[in-house]
Amino acid sequence: MFTVKEAKKCKEIDLDLLQKLKDEIELSEASIEESEFAYKGIQYALVNIDKGDWTTDDGKYENSYKEYQLVSYDNTKTSYPCDYNTIDEFNVVIRQDMYRTGSYYNEYYFEYEAPMIHKIIIDNIPKITIPAHEEVRYKKI
Repeated sequence: MFTVKEAKKCKEIDLDLLQKLKDEIELSEASIEESEFAYKGIQYALVNIDKGDWTTDDGKYENSYKEYQLVSYDNTKTSYPCDYNTIDEFNVVIRQDMYRTGSYYNEYYFEYEAPMIHKIIIDNIPKITIPAHEEVRYKKI
């Protein structure tokens, strides 16, 4: 989860870029971990910002998730996004749930859910019984 300060630094995604992102990842039944695309001469990628622990359903499957943030980067400096070449971080988070079966001793088999795209929103919380403050939340888009 982002702090309010971090969320305020994120660049607002425009509708055309959002549509391009959806076109690139929405129908994916595989991991989106290394997703990259070019749009209007700029290189974009998904950067992993959070991952869940593996939890069991008391059966043969374990569940987890990964969350990614959309960034633009300069691929003339390095071929992958990093702090050194990131241009903008956008107010979009993509979450992908995943499942695995198998074991450490043989091979794991992974299944991935369709990615869910969320916009980072800053809510102003009015003063009621607690002091007024801002909170960050994700809004599915």
